[in-house]
Amino acid sequence: MTNTINQLVIQINQTKKEIAVMDQNIYEIEMGKLIEIIKVAKQELLFEPVYETASGQDAGYYDEEEYFRNTGGEILNGTLVYFSGEFYEETEDGDSEISTEIFLFEDGSLKVFHTFTESHYCEDCEEVHVNSHRINCENQSLDRFDIGVIINNITANLKMKVSFLEEIKSERMAKLEGLKLAQ
Repeated sequence: MTNTINQLVIQINQTKKEIAVMDQNIYEIEMGKLIEIIKVAKQELLFEPVYETASGQDAGYYDEEEYFRNTGGEILNGTLVYFSGEFYEETEDGDSEISTEIFLFEDGSLKVFHTFTESHYCEDCEEVHVNSHRINCENQSLDRFDIGVIINNITANLKMKVSFLEEIKSERMAKLEGLKLAQ
């Protein structure tokens, strides 16, 4: 019986080591792909200021925002490429949410943030008030995240842009044809 247990434990430990090696290989391959994708895609992605703290009447459309800045004092512009809701609680007083976000910045770097958002309904003004705060996770490695999801989100952003531009192109084509016929 003891021999069987020892063999099972040895097999478990060996399998764990093999899985860890495979996970590292997967991460390295996916990161290589991601770096190549970022080099090409960042030319056409929309980069907007990334807030550190924000407050307002509606999440996503804040009245007041303070932005992350680089060492030269310039506002950092990024695009959200990963979102994961980690915690959500709804109470009488309002809602609380904790999420993990990864932004791609104009320089091609990826940064991980933890975002804390609280909202509550104010009976005095009959509005929902929202406060949000992002914490930059300076030393957070990307190896715990699904790099494939980041790649898919970048691809989806580019596909939406293509669709939007194709729609504008069709409108312009129709207008141009109409103008030519009117001549």
